[in-house]
Amino acid sequence: MAGVTIRDLIAEGVALQIRCTGCGKTYVYQGDFRLRTLATTSTRIGDLQRALRCRTCKARGEIVITIPCLIINGQRKTDNPISALSQLGPPLWR
Repeated sequence: MAGVTIRDLIAEGVALQIRCTGCGKTYVYQGDFRLRTLATTSTRIGDLQRALRCRTCKARGEIVITIPCLIINGQRKTDNPISALSQLGPPLWR
């Protein structure tokens, strides 16, 4: 069984939110360029999550996938469904 890859996420326009389980930092990777900076496009999401470590505290990273829904964009009460406290990646995770 083939897993979900970064290539699949790029095709769907998905946003990845990566949270550190130790210090709580959150980074967002959205769009073709940002998602490609995480790993090769053939990397499976499960493999990526197992490899993620925070550079600051060395704790594991937790991946949260946000799939955009174009139907509700007109009815959305907030401009951006991703937390305003999130920071743009990529340098923390490797």
